[in-house]
Amino acid sequence: MGREYALREGYPPLVADAIFEHWLPRSADDSLPNTPAGILLALADRLDTLVSLFAVGLAPKGNADPFGLRRAALGVVQILTHHAIDLDLTVALERVARAQSIEVSVESRQTLADFIRGRLEGWLTEHDHAHDVMVAVLAEQAHNPTRALAGIQQLGTWVQQPDWETTLDSFARCIRITRNETTLYTVDPSAFVEQAERRLHDALTQAHATLTATDNVGAFLQVFAPLVPIITDFFNEVLVNAEEPQVRQNRLGLLQQVGLLARGRADMSQLSGF
Repeated sequence: MGREYALREGYPPLVADAIFEHWLPRSADDSLPNTPAGILLALADRLDTLVSLFAVGLAPKGNADPFGLRRAALGVVQILTHHAIDLDLTVALERVARAQSIEVSVESRQTLADFIRGRLEGWLTEHDHAHDVMVAVLAEQAHNPTRALAGIQQLGTWVQQPDWETTLDSFARCIRITRNETTLYTVDPSAFVEQAERRLHDALTQAHATLTATDNVGAFLQVFAPLVPIITDFFNEVLVNAEEPQVRQNRLGLLQQVGLLARGRADMSQLSGF
């Protein structure tokens, strides 16, 4: 009715359409807003409602959801993914919180972020994405539904490749030997002893230089795949836990650099066969 009133009062059709679209989607299988103004209003209204009600302790409990917050969170997920909007919800929630007339604690924002993640995970499950693939990507990208969906689709394609087991095992060997290290070691090329160390360092330098902050799981795996035989040679020719501390730390640092290729993209340890 707001749309009809706006038209009768002489507002431009774009304004009237945005008034209507900001209600969309009204249910899980409803239409989505399509105009820029409608998309913006739909997202802003839902995020404002979610932030404010979570801030005053009105998050859904059990089956009770009198304010339709589950539907609002799912709407955010659907709008962002349908229109491929690259939005970091951590940043969005912080900005919406600043606009509230009440204080919004960091804890309530985190609770809300986890709540939206739950709606995202449920929505993805309904679309038949492999559970381990979904969990691996959401571990790093749940704050950005569009990037998370793209990452899940890309990783889902890679795990179907015939040589995937070899690829994953190569990455896993690097992670398993460094996962308990509390220090991120600096790699000093002058401390290399074996040629295999130099080859891995050169390949890693190139891989890190190739990847950008916007690159997703597919790009990471594309640059990692050529490293597999180099990593195999490294483990065949190099004793990682050398007696001399600097040599050992240097080698651990190299393997840590392998793991950093996946940071912000996927937690590969969540995958079957890791």
